[in-house]
Amino acid sequence: MALLLAPMAAQAGVLELTNFSQRVFWGVWQYTDSDGNLVSVQVNGGENSTRGPNPSNTPTPSLAVSVLKATADGSTVLLSGVGETEQFTFDVDPQLNQAHVVGTMDFFNEGVGALYPMTVDMTFTATSDLHKNTSHTHFQEGGFKYNAHFKGNQRDAIATGSVIYEGLNGAFPDPRNGTFDLTPIPTSDASMEKDTAGFVLIQID
Repeated sequence: MALLLAPMAAQAGVLELTNFSQRVFWGVWQYTDSDGNLVSVQVNGGENSTRGPNPSNTPTPSLAVSVLKATADGSTVLLSGVGETEQFTFDVDPQLNQAHVVGTMDFFNEGVGALYPMTVDMTFTATSDLHKNTSHTHFQEGGFKYNAHFKGNQRDAIATGSVIYEGLNGAFPDPRNGTFDLTPIPTSDASMEKDTAGFVLIQID
């Protein structure tokens, strides 16, 4: 989705011109596991690129996972931590019908202060129509003119797949060491989004 700012950019008085695009996703899991513990997992990420005076034409990727697992009464935290990586693949079709995310990372277990391997393999499937949001901003003040444009596409989704954690899981003095799938059920809530935006600042006198 290209930004239609070319007519303004062609003027000699352009002081700044920036275009931005991003493709993002997120999913939330909230459930009670087979042992009666409360589990909350969030997976989010995507990629973005910027074109302008300091361009970053190569998309900057990010995949992050946060986990909180506690006993039913909330008195004891069994697993909590975060992980993040730029080493993953993110494939999404142009109409946001479906997306597939695969990546590996080091997950920081806050309870023991150590890193453990984590693997994400998740498919997002749209559950709603495409929601479109477009806005334009134009104003002139003093000797300057400012034009901005935003175009966003978003779809509600359901995500299924696995977040595999390999490490200590449980409270001391008896934590379990093993391999655990932290997303054995579909998401409670999820979304896919694709946005483009840009602005131009022009000196007119």
